[in-house]
Amino acid sequence: MHLAAVACGLLILGSAAPALAQPDAFARPNAEARAPNFLGATGLLLAPSAHVQRDREVSIVAAGNARFVAGGAVVGVGNRMELGAAVLDSGDEFAAGETELLANARLNLFPETLIRPAFSVGVSDALDALDLGPGWYLVTSKTIIPYFVRAVAGREAALKLHLGYGGGIYDEEPFAGLELFGPGSLSGMAEVVHGRVNLGARFFRRGLCVTAGLFALDHGGGSISYSLPLR
Repeated sequence: MHLAAVACGLLILGSAAPALAQPDAFARPNAEARAPNFLGATGLLLAPSAHVQRDREVSIVAAGNARFVAGGAVVGVGNRMELGAAVLDSGDEFAAGETELLANARLNLFPETLIRPAFSVGVSDALDALDLGPGWYLVTSKTIIPYFVRAVAGREAALKLHLGYGGGIYDEEPFAGLELFGPGSLSGMAEVVHGRVNLGARFFRRGLCVTAGLFALDHGGGSISYSLPLR
């Protein structure tokens, strides 16, 4: 049932994306893309990043794996905050074991500069719908100085590192992740959340982002999101 629900969500969202496309809205490098994670907040697979959605941009996402499915949206407010909500059928992955509404929020305290990382505070499942406690977290993200990465991996490459700590669904443990952006429209991801290693890859095309993930090196999943400006 989970896989069927994911397939339906991906089909609907994929069909809607071309109709929503605005050709000049996303003329940015892929390394600047900000896609929702599987819990409906900007990030990697499960880990959040310190980056937020841009002002008056909204990302709609459908996601799932063998253990849960989710769908939701996240919107940027003033380039320093994002607000989001996701409906999650948690299956046996989380304590609640049923369909719940997750409320998410993040505040960027310091934007990233050439030498300073971005730093944000946030909460996933602010209303404790999953009975794990509000998933508060602190997270920092930094793009490695581009000319170091390009000297090794090529002209269009970029590398981002993420490190954080949180409670609730993050189990009062540190989490970490990295993203490697290569030439073209693809990127690779690796993260450690709850002491488990997750691997993933993303395909970007303007506002469209398709993600494939391998969770705990055990079971797979996928998501599709589309971002558009509210202007």
